[in-house]
Amino acid sequence: MLSQKKVSKDNVDNVVNDLLEIASTHPLINKITRATVYVSLDGNNPIASAKAIGASRWSDVNIILEPSVALPYLCSLLYNGNTNRFFKTSVKSVNQAKSLDSLLYMPYYYFNECAGHLLTARKYNGFEDQAKELEFSNNAFISNYFNLKNQGIKVPPSIAEYLETFSNSIKIERVDTKTWVRAIMTDLQSLFTSNRVEYVDVPHYTDEDIEEIKYQFQDILDSLNIFKKLHLFKNDIYTLKATNERIVKNGEVWTILTNDKSLISFSKTDNYKGWITNPYKFLEITELSKPISESKLVSLVHSVATFSEKTLSLGARIMDRLVTLSSKEIQNWELKSEINKFKKETIDSLNIEDPNVYNFIDTKTDEFISNHGLSVNDSEKDDDINDDIVDIEI
Repeated sequence: MLSQKKVSKDNVDNVVNDLLEIASTHPLINKITRATVYVSLDGNNPIASAKAIGASRWSDVNIILEPSVALPYLCSLLYNGNTNRFFKTSVKSVNQAKSLDSLLYMPYYYFNECAGHLLTARKYNGFEDQAKELEFSNNAFISNYFNLKNQGIKVPPSIAEYLETFSNSIKIERVDTKTWVRAIMTDLQSLFTSNRVEYVDVPHYTDEDIEEIKYQFQDILDSLNIFKKLHLFKNDIYTLKATNERIVKNGEVWTILTNDKSLISFSKTDNYKGWITNPYKFLEITELSKPISESKLVSLVHSVATFSEKTLSLGARIMDRLVTLSSKEIQNWELKSEINKFKKETIDSLNIEDPNVYNFIDTKTDEFISNHGLSVNDSEKDDDINDDIVDIEI
């Protein structure tokens, strides 16, 4: 339709976004949405939407911020400006929770994961020429930096200087990675705490304590064809176990806010009694607490990803995997033309609507790493850095 109206290709994405914004605030759309939710809640008043998850008010709801949501929020504390939809909506969901006086928490190991992502972001030095794609990076710091830079918003001149604004501890390289991550974690935790995201203690569980939930969660990962590093797998297991116990034994209301589709899928089973949701659904529910004139149908704005965004995100996926799995030689300038050629040929050969497109990209990227002798050797492995790519719930 837009092409028939002679809208240029360069402006199509902007027009689509504007139309979605208009539709998302249209009174009729809001009324239909509220009526649907009203029916789904068996006639309960949707304005008191907290009751849908078992709380009398939102201030009774305890929310765990999983790193895929916590990291964009952390970036927003120091840098303003729009980024991609996942990033922007993650930030908005945390601010919405704060405005509703919900209690926000993170356990020790999630702070640690955030520190790991900051440390990994150092490896993107030298790839500034990939700016358009890297604003869709799975690493929140890199995504934020390049998105703002691409918009002409003032940011530090280099990736290294940008990262230092979050933690001075990242400046000096340390031999002991674990100690380095902990030092960074202390700086990041201070930022979170000063913005109402508190530390929550999680019990230390024995292998016997988590045996059942471990197998249940592994079944979910297998069904989704997702692999997680062992320590990241345990982090999620501990979170699921601890929150579920508080719900069942203490009658507390706990929510996990995440973009990780494996966690969200787990909450749909009978094994978990709480609510695990992504920022879009969280905003959809909490928007019902507002007058119709102020509410917005968030999922409609999210529902249409432009072709250009999809293509750029595939390029970012390749770069993320190259940076994560390759040795330091990946930053060799002589490899840049090879990397660019590989990305173009791989993306050109893809059907971006294929549900297995990420698996295909990962396989091809692994082959590229192996063929060019870029595999990380044992001395370079940073097993203490919690920086896995997250499989996002769309």
